[in-house]
Amino acid sequence: MKRIFLTAFGFAAAAFAQDMISARAGMIQHVEGDVAIDGKALAMPSREKMFSQFPEVKKGSVLSTAEGRAEILLTPGVTLRLGENSSFKMIDSDLADAKVELQSGAAVVEVLEMLKDTRVTLAVGPASIDFRKAGTYKIHASDAPELMVYDGQADVTIAGQKKSAKKGNVLSLENALVARKFDTEKGDALLRWSLRRSGYMAMANVSAASSVRSNGMMSGMGPGLGGWSWNPYYMMYTYLPYRGMFCNSYIGSCYYSPSHVYQAFYTPPLQTGGNAASNSGMNSGNTSYGYNQNLGYTVASGSRSYEGISSGASASAGAPAAAASAPAANSGGGRSGGDAGGRGGSGGGRAQ
Repeated sequence: MKRIFLTAFGFAAAAFAQDMISARAGMIQHVEGDVAIDGKALAMPSREKMFSQFPEVKKGSVLSTAEGRAEILLTPGVTLRLGENSSFKMIDSDLADAKVELQSGAAVVEVLEMLKDTRVTLAVGPASIDFRKAGTYKIHASDAPELMVYDGQADVTIAGQKKSAKKGNVLSLENALVARKFDTEKGDALLRWSLRRSGYMAMANVSAASSVRSNGMMSGMGPGLGGWSWNPYYMMYTYLPYRGMFCNSYIGSCYYSPSHVYQAFYTPPLQTGGNAASNSGMNSGNTSYGYNQNLGYTVASGSRSYEGISSGASASAGAPAAAASAPAANSGGGRSGGDAGGRGGSGGGRAQ
């Protein structure tokens, strides 16, 4: 299996400086409230030492919460967010083949990008979950264990039986043959918190990718590999794709590689007269683009036809610059509803 490097860019002399961090899954990026590792209360490092001293959940260790939550970085592009009164064990912290066991409570797993030759497996009792596509997944380990797929695709294996679950599916983690549908627009407090954290990470991506591009450090990323990148302005790691860009229509945000981040800041030339529709190829169909001085970025207006593409796909295929602004506009990258940045629902309970 291909060796995966986890690359970070630290802050030094008012610029992003290339550095390397642990090549293992399990770095704890953010905690709120009561969080412990192997029964010992966890204290996050000071802001001055945060970049170099992030704690990790090592192989064989258990991270647990009481009235608290935690965000853990697994393989590049995959994040686990643990809810209150929950716990998980790190079975294997190999960056290319991470394995965790959710022992109690609930967690949200967000897959921004599943890199080639990488794998993340989450066990709950006799069930094993393999995340196959980018998406948002909620897993309950207590009180009728189940997997809820808000977006993406995952395989559940129990006693040799395998069943795939796609967006809008709930699978029992006691009997994979028991499945039902649910409304992906409804959620609880844990999902809304996860969506807000996703929005912060997406906002941090734009400035991190721009700084890497401006400082000519794109060669520091391994060929064909994305990686976690440290953003000192947001005091957090974000994800940098190796090339191109991709938008998560469910979360409502985009991630840019250093070579494509200019699309988030692109100011189209002034469009005048009858040639406006063909100016620089920026207009197609009934959609027009223009720089909004009040907002500070390019916006799209009108409608566009996407023949043969589903409505969900076309939502994420729109103007990248407009999509990139979604996290800032929504204070966390999610759609409106409930509290800021999350789905509707009263919070606290399971989405049904």
